[in-house]
Amino acid sequence: MAVAFVPSGSAGARRGRVRCGNDAVCVRRASRVTLGSRLARRSVVTALALRDGDGDDGGDAYDDIAKSLAQEFGVQTDADRGAGDLAGGVGSGYAAGAVLAGVPLPVVDDVVVVGTGKNGMQTVTLDHAASSQKVTLYTFGATLTSWTTRGGSVEVFFLSDVAVFDAQKPIRGGIPICFPQFGPGPEMRQHGFCRDSQWKIKERSVMPDGSVACVLGLSSADKLESFGGWADDKAFELEYSVILSYAGLETSLRVRNTGAAPFSFTSAFHNYFRVSDVSQARIYGLENTSFVDKLNNNEEGVRGDDGGAGVSIEEPTDRMHFATPDELAMFDFQNLRLLKLKKTPTLPDATVWNPYGADGCDPGWRSFVCVEPAALKPVTIEPAAEWLGGQLLAVD
Repeated sequence: MAVAFVPSGSAGARRGRVRCGNDAVCVRRASRVTLGSRLARRSVVTALALRDGDGDDGGDAYDDIAKSLAQEFGVQTDADRGAGDLAGGVGSGYAAGAVLAGVPLPVVDDVVVVGTGKNGMQTVTLDHAASSQKVTLYTFGATLTSWTTRGGSVEVFFLSDVAVFDAQKPIRGGIPICFPQFGPGPEMRQHGFCRDSQWKIKERSVMPDGSVACVLGLSSADKLESFGGWADDKAFELEYSVILSYAGLETSLRVRNTGAAPFSFTSAFHNYFRVSDVSQARIYGLENTSFVDKLNNNEEGVRGDDGGAGVSIEEPTDRMHFATPDELAMFDFQNLRLLKLKKTPTLPDATVWNPYGADGCDPGWRSFVCVEPAALKPVTIEPAAEWLGGQLLAVD
């Protein structure tokens, strides 16, 4: 099979992209408006993710590949049905981004519900009934563990059968947040402290278009042991927002420097995407990107033009790709399902990981592929400034 896949605006999407290096400051001055109050107007991340280099809505790359695959396999896509850009599931019968004129908005307590999950741990459940989507979010680690579409018939994320829910260890699966470091480091455990810190619920809301949202917060003032030595001389506030809408699932992390000195970090959304079998998955959008192979002595390379064949995983894989397009996609050939990912320019990189049966790996390794939008080179934030990184996901 050969499906040509050229990310929409692959040149234009890179115009104006901020490159975050050791001496770069990829931030803007923080306003006094909180993330929560911004949610009431419109999602900042969705606006950024849907905008291509020319200022028009993106998504052409996703629609093109979805249509090509659909024609070959004889299935119908949201684009065929006229559901619009980045719809949340086939057959949901809505128009993406439509204003619900005359339709009463749901009550927050009915659609953004605080409850308990495994072992009594606190959860927030977001229910966007109009598009048949539901999300489960644990406040420990701010870990989103489940996103179902099509009335619950499709689970997008992998959650390990051996995941530990003890409010001590990071939850394995879903979307763990990597911050303030990606990978190992001298001052804290692998991938930083967000995954094993207890976050607080800052806001639950229903937006004017019917989108449902939750904001969790974490700050240096919490003085948690999980921060390790990194936070000893830093002051920060983190806000993590999760939004379900006609556009799909959006997650974003806002980092604000509330101290008197600059600090640096790396970050990623460690997406565990569920697949029928890792051998059946192909990842699109990484053509002509440079990478570091972490399993081969950090050997550097460049992935060439693959003619639209995509990246397949046939061995243990852990690669960090740099300067990637703002649009990526993954197709599961067994389930005939296309996962679409848009990321903000502040997450210019992406990693691809699967242990492929390596010693000590998760027994469910065949059932997931990690595709992680990331800022792999240090980002520096000056005092009173902030950084925002986000992703927008949808399934065809």
